[in-house]
Amino acid sequence: RLRDLGVCHSMGPEGQADYGRRLVADFAALPLAPKNEQRWTEDFGLVRLVEHYARSSGDFELLQRVLRRRLSRPHDYLRVLESLNEFGRSREALAWAEQAVRTIPDSDSLRNALADCLIAAGLDEDALEQRWQAFCHRPVMENWDAVKHNADSRWPEWRGRALDHVRSRERNDASHRISRLDHDGDIDAAVSLARESPVRNDVLEHLARRLEQHQPLLAGEFHLRMAQQVLSQLQPHTYATLVSTLKRLSRSLPADQCQPLLANIRQEHRRKTKLMAMLNEAGL
Repeated sequence: RLRDLGVCHSMGPEGQADYGRRLVADFAALPLAPKNEQRWTEDFGLVRLVEHYARSSGDFELLQRVLRRRLSRPHDYLRVLESLNEFGRSREALAWAEQAVRTIPDSDSLRNALADCLIAAGLDEDALEQRWQAFCHRPVMENWDAVKHNADSRWPEWRGRALDHVRSRERNDASHRISRLDHDGDIDAAVSLARESPVRNDVLEHLARRLEQHQPLLAGEFHLRMAQQVLSQLQPHTYATLVSTLKRLSRSLPADQCQPLLANIRQEHRRKTKLMAMLNEAGL
């Protein structure tokens, strides 16, 4: 067997044709499912080589045989879709994307790929529905942005739907809604929700740091909540987080609001010599 595409390139036309026939014959002889992992490794090398050969020779049909040989993951369907677009077969690409979504309906990557095909076909409304379904299956920032981009002037309506969907998945924690409001540039709504809801410390910290310059008292309110959360489950590995939070708290709130907390910490945890040393070093 010839397994080096460079060998093919160094041959004349007849040699290249013979090489291609032999390569395709090797590929055709492969079992669809490898018997063991070692066999899969061997097959993988040949399959990749045939794929490169198909691309370099412009053999569309062979490329499709290679890419469609095993279809089990969204990535497999996406590679076929990319090849269809690569060869300018937009109508086939749309049909393939629709088939892929029917096969794996909970894949956000496939639904977004279908949306791209629908936009190319001028079907913007259908594309928006696919973006929405992708977001519902996986409500990450990337899919939030995709819905926003396609919704365009109707984003306020769709944002409300998106926030409702995120809220329906929450478990006594508004962090995801707050992060999306902040990401969307609505810091006031993010802060308002954070003040009235349980929130993860990392989200509180992000908001607090954004507020420190222009709204220090509000930033201090969030730093105080963070400090209290850390103190509720204080462990040696969280000392640094506590001290850092207290330092920012002391810069945001007046001394008469910080000192009682610091004094209480020093009294309650006075036997934690490492923590006391860290507080001293931080000037707290």
